[in-house]
Amino acid sequence: MQVDPNFFDPATPDFLTPNAPVATVTYDLDKTATVELTVTNLKTGQVLKRITQQAVAAGTGHTIAWNGHAENGLFADAGDYRISLRATDSTSSESITRYALVRVFY
Repeated sequence: MQVDPNFFDPATPDFLTPNAPVATVTYDLDKTATVELTVTNLKTGQVLKRITQQAVAAGTGHTIAWNGHAENGLFADAGDYRISLRATDSTSSESITRYALVRVFY
């Protein structure tokens, strides 16, 4: 799993455009699975956002994106966030959960 970029910074030129910023997670799958991305605030332990992709085919270079917003639509507070990615196949077997860090600062 790889996240690019791994930060949200208002100093970047495209920070205020409607589709940006976006942290894109790239991952590979050995078999078709449901993929869940979870964003958790490291300081509070609060889950900020869950994004699920159903029936993703086996293969490489799949992506899932987080736009820096919580479930309530507000932009995340400044701080560090853990992004976790887990795949569950049709037999309910779960993959190893992969983690990455994303920093939001102002």
